[in-house]
Formats: sequence, C-alpha cells, structure tokens
Amino acid sequence: MKLFPALLALTLVPAVLLPFQDQEPKKKKGNPITDYPRAEGERMAKEIQGSWLLTNYDDPTSVALTNGAVNGFATFHEGFLTLIFELQSLETGPFGVGEHIIAQAGVFRYRFDERAGLQTSSVMGYSNLNATGELTADVTGQGNEYLIDLKNDLLELRSVSQVRLSFRRVHAGEFPQATIKDIERRRHGPETEDGGF
Repeated sequence: MKLFPALLALTLVPAVLLPFQDQEPKKKKGNPITDYPRAEGERMAKEIQGSWLLTNYDDPTSVALTNGAVNGFATFHEGFLTLIFELQSLETGPFGVGEHIIAQAGVFRYRFDERAGLQTSSVMGYSNLNATGELTADVTGQGNEYLIDLKNDLLELRSVSQVRLSFRRVHAGEFPQATIKDIERRRHGPETEDGGF
C-alpha cells in the first residue's frame, strides 16, 4: 500500500509545477528617463538615412548672408555623412562692401550618443570657416556634437556654438534631360578643354 502514495505524489508534483513552468520570466521595467533618448537615437538613426537639402544656415556670430546665399547637401548613409555647402556673405573691406564665399566640404563618421545627440568625426574635408578665411584641411578625427530635431522630413542641427543648419529631405529624381543632351552633343562634337565631370 505504500506504493500508492508514492505514485500519487509522482503524478501530482508535475501537475502542480506545470503552471509555473509555462510562465515567462517577468521583464524588467525600463527607466523612462534613459530609455527615451536611446529609443529616439534608434529612430533617428533610421530616419536620417538619405539626402538632405540645406535650406538655412544661421550663425549668431557671423556676418549677414545675402539673399538666396545658402547652397548645400548632406547625405547620411551607413555611418558616413557627406556634407557640402557654400554661403555668400557680405563683408566690409578696404574697397567697400563685397561678397565673400564661405565653403565647407567633407566626409565624416557619425553616430547618435546616449542622449540622442549627433556626434561626428572628420574623415577628410576642407573649409574656410576660420579666422583667416583661407581654405584649410580639416583635422582628421576632429569631433563635433549637435543637438538634433528630426521630424516630417525636416532636419535641424544645432552645434555647441549655436550655429543652426536646417535641411529638408530630397528624394531621387530623374536625371536631367538637358544634361543628357549636353553630354550627347559633346560626345559627338569637338573636344572641349574643360575635361570636367
């Protein structure tokens, strides 16, 4: 008769433990203060991919720009940023007020930090955004940080020095027909000296 209680115990123990085995471990609740920037950084890393047209450049310490004087593009792709822009400013010199071209062109690595800020590291580039106004090479590995606002195909970057760059997303369009005709004409016409792209 002692066999029956032992068999009963062997049958009941698995039946009692079965509901506890199917339960998944409880997920730890995240910290909303630290989880939000991480989630924002992940969202922006996806949404920033593509090409952006520079629409405004605002530097509170610089001279006034002429109307329509902002031209530039930024392309974000797989951790690399290509940034090219030119600005036309009005500057006073010994012969009066004249236009001055401000230019920057470079390739950067980029990432989003733990606060969902954009950080860049120079790979190569050139700029005349310096005290002398002369075109100089960027220092490889030089870092910068930007606060970022990205929504509805609009992108705003604000540097530590309060320079603000505003962009709007641009999508791929058709190759210009006028350019195709020009290339065809040059292909079959006399040689040109420019030899450019």
